Amino acid sequence: MKKAIGIFMIMLAMVFAGMQSANAQWTITVHWDDQCGGCPTPGGYEYYVCLQVKDTCRGVTVFSQDCVIVSSGNNQHTFNVGQICSVDEHRNCMQMAYGVVKRCINGQSTICSASNITYTRCELIYLGEDVSVDLE
Repeated sequence: MKKAIGIFMIMLAMVFAGMQSANAQWTITVHWDDQCGGCPTPGGYEYYVCLQVKDTCRGVTVFSQDCVIVSSGNNQHTFNVGQICSVDEHRNCMQMAYGVVKRCINGQSTICSASNITYTRCELIYLGEDVSVDLE
């Protein structure tokens, strides 16, 4: 009987751990407010969105990806960063450097850009962190 209860408790713990993992986001979404003009030449525009995350408490870069191209008409991009830190860490160690460039598709000349650096806790990345910049 004790063995059956022990096995049941282990299975219950595994199910609970699986549910926690299934609900995890591990994402950072970069939003932007586009207040700048269009391209001076014919053709559309696109956004070039970049993100780098450093763990300043350990002094290491934990996420760095080539910038992504996002089509016009969108005002956000979500990066799936994976489990880059321990949820138990409650200090603001995660430095997020992010930027958005609005550029013409023809010739890729820059119309405007903005970037920022903010700090957050690991648990907020786990839940799905949101950051934003204003393109002016």
